[in-house]
Amino acid sequence: MNNKGYAIKELIILFAGLAVVFGIVITKVVLAYDNIDNKEIAMAREKDTLTKAVEVYIKKNEKNLSKDKENFIYGEDLEKDGYLVNLENDLYDKAKIKITYNKDLKKFNIDIVE
Repeated sequence: MNNKGYAIKELIILFAGLAVVFGIVITKVVLAYDNIDNKEIAMAREKDTLTKAVEVYIKKNEKNLSKDKENFIYGEDLEKDGYLVNLENDLYDKAKIKITYNKDLKKFNIDIVE
C-alpha cells in the first residue's frame, strides 16, 4: 500500500483498464477519419468518371450544343445514351451538368452542379 491508500495491484488494474479504453477510443477515431477520407476519394473518382463521360458526350454532340448559352444535361441522360454505365450509383443519376462554351479558349467548360 502506498501513501494514498491504493495497493500496487489496484493501480495496475486501473492503468490497464484506462489503456484498454484509450486504445478503443483511438481506434474508433482513426477508423472514422479513414472512412471520411475513403468517401472523399470515392466522390472524387465518381466526379472524374462523370467528367470524362461528359467530355465524350461533348465530342460527339458538339454541333448540337449551343455555344451562346448554357447547356444542361443530367446523369440519367448520359446513362440512357450509353456514355455512362451506372452501377447503382446515385451520384450519376442525380447529377446535373452545366456545359458552357468559352469563346476565348474555344472549348467547352464542364461544371457538375449537384
